[in-house]
Amino acid sequence: MTKCVFLYLTNTPDFIPGLIELDGDGDELGNPLGTDGGTVDFTEDKATKGTRTSQNIDYNNTSKRGVEIQGQYNYVSPDSFYVEIQGDRNRVWSEAENIKIQGDNNTIDAGVKNVTLINTSGLTINESNVTYIDGVKVNPDAISDPTDVKAVSASQNVEVDVKTYEVDSTAGDVFMTFDLTITTYTEGQVWNFKKMVGANKLIVRINGGTIDGAATQTIKKQYTNLAVQFDGTNFIIL
Repeated sequence: MTKCVFLYLTNTPDFIPGLIELDGDGDELGNPLGTDGGTVDFTEDKATKGTRTSQNIDYNNTSKRGVEIQGQYNYVSPDSFYVEIQGDRNRVWSEAENIKIQGDNNTIDAGVKNVTLINTSGLTINESNVTYIDGVKVNPDAISDPTDVKAVSASQNVEVDVKTYEVDSTAGDVFMTFDLTITTYTEGQVWNFKKMVGANKLIVRINGGTIDGAATQTIKKQYTNLAVQFDGTNFIIL
């Protein structure tokens, strides 16, 4: 036999229709117990607020918002943006932005921005605007020779004594050219190219050879990095 139970309310106030403007200041509407409703944060502009990570393919944990991963067991906070990972067991914590990792077991601390790790593993990064290649820091603060890092804003040939080029493409496309017909490069030498600002393209091209089988490689996105190595005949992307 089925029993039905009815709830009968008594001594309830009469319903009086009305309009209340919702401003987030904890007005009477929605606070029958007298709790403070708080205020609306009008400065919040991140769509991922309140999202959570979830385990995806290859045991990676990420919200998949602006995140690209090739590897497994990586974690990216849902509050981080523009993260690219090629490797395993890396950790990118909250509010990190513009992070590119090629390696394993690295940790990017919360709030860190504009970090590139190439062939680098086992590091914890707690500062912004740095690049590591083969585990070695190559940003200007870490080197004594000022020609190791060079800022450019116009097309030019790649120099043998410059390790990293920081490129401003505001004025137009910037072509960085390896000219094998006039310059002798050392086998095994590595160059790093990073587009810092500008809406135009950074194009690395080879005269008299190839770079991973192509004559050019193009960078369009800001803070994107390209590292290449000379194998004695042509260039390869690391």
